[in-house]
Formats: sequence, C-alpha cells, structure tokens
Amino acid sequence: MLVSGPEALADALKGAVPGQVLTLAPGDYGNLDLRRFKGEPGAPVTLVAADPGRRPRFQRMDLREVEHLVLEGLEFDYTFTPGDKIHYRPFTVVDSRNITLQACLFDGDKAKGVSDLDDGFGWAFGLGVTDVSGFTLERCEIRDFYRGLVVARCDDVTVRGNDLHDLRMDGMNFAQVRLVTIADNHIHDFNRSVNSKDHADMIQFWTNGTDSPSSMITIVAISWLRGGGRGRSRSSCATKRWIPGGRGRRCFIATF
Repeated sequence: MLVSGPEALADALKGAVPGQVLTLAPGDYGNLDLRRFKGEPGAPVTLVAADPGRRPRFQRMDLREVEHLVLEGLEFDYTFTPGDKIHYRPFTVVDSRNITLQACLFDGDKAKGVSDLDDGFGWAFGLGVTDVSGFTLERCEIRDFYRGLVVARCDDVTVRGNDLHDLRMDGMNFAQVRLVTIADNHIHDFNRSVNSKDHADMIQFWTNGTDSPSSMITIVAISWLRGGGRGRSRSSCATKRWIPGGRGRRCFIATF
C-alpha cells in the first residue's frame, strides 16, 4: 500500500493488519507515535521507504507497547531546539516486543547558544530502547548526537552492521541486558568536546543503578577507528567480575 503524507499514514496505521506493508513516499511525516500497535509473529507490520535515495523523514518517534513492527529505509531527523536537555531522547522504543529497524538514518544536530563547551557538538540521544524483548538494529547510521544508542533492561537484542560517527560522547551504551549480539559495526570519528568532562567510550556496559547483571553478550567484528575525529575515545568492555557502583555484588557482566 503506497502512502503519501502524515495524514495518509495515520489513516493507514489505524487500519493496518498483521503482515501489511506500508510503502512511504518521500516527504516529511512529523512524529511517529504508536501505542499498543501490534502485528503478529511471522506477520509484522512494515513501514518501508518507496525510494531508498529519498527517505521519508520523521522528527520524533515514540513507540510504546508495540509488537512485531519493521521500519526500513526511514530517516529520523532531530533538530536542536533551545531548552532541549542534553539527555533528551527524540527517538524511543519502550515496553515493546520484536521491533526491527533496518537501513534507517538517525540524523542528529549540534547545540547552539548553550555554552562554549557545548556549542558545535552533538546533542541528545540518537536512539533509546528500554524494556524491549526482541530488538534488531541493522545497517543503520547514527550521527551527530551526544550519545548514539542507549539500550536498557532489554533481552534478545541484535545490533549488526551499523555505522556510528560524529558523536560527542558514547557510541553504544547497554545496561541490564541479556542475550545481546553486537556484530560488524563501524564506530569512528568522534566529535568530542575535549575541554568538557565527557568520558567517551565506543561501547560501554553500565552497572550503576541496575538490578541484575548483563549476561550472554557476544561482540564480534567491530571496527573502531578514531580517524579524523576530535580528542580520544576508548573502546572498553567489562569483564566477568563485580564492578563497584552496581546494585550489590550481583551487578556484573555475567557472560561475555
């Protein structure tokens, strides 16, 4: 089904059935806000770009209690607005199951009029994923944010073949996750605010404030390059041991 424009998309989503493919014409679609929207196992609802060279563009995404959804070839375009907090999340997936994002672009923006340490550097989080079971991020690009990807309290996560660059802080953050595969990603050319107190990592697993350990994690074939970026960034991973600052002595990386 070919869809053109935000009103047509809203109508199409209201009538969408499991297995349906909504093909989006190029253009601006505003916000993608879905609540209790469900496909079925083996029959997801798919939103796909009609022309991969001219992506349908969204300014905000908020998916909550969504199941069996595929987003392919879309652009999520954040524009800095005065008053936005540095930890603002314009694109989120929360309390959902079996969500796949493929060949999407998360295009960030730089701060303006905030401070000498902040202006000209990436702002907000590229993609936030919280309390999700079954999540795939594949062949996507994330650029020009404060942090790239932030995943918390999720299981069955695949992050494969993505390109993350021109970020101010961390490339990928994970906290209290289980059954995670991180493979064939390219993380490079950070744009750091070198005079700030930022602590930049390419991939970081958090334990502070968590209730249980991250476990069953596989990381393979990662390309991490500083390239022409500003300042240093670290590529670090936690070992199988207790890490101070977690929620008691069970907060560690259980299986790496």
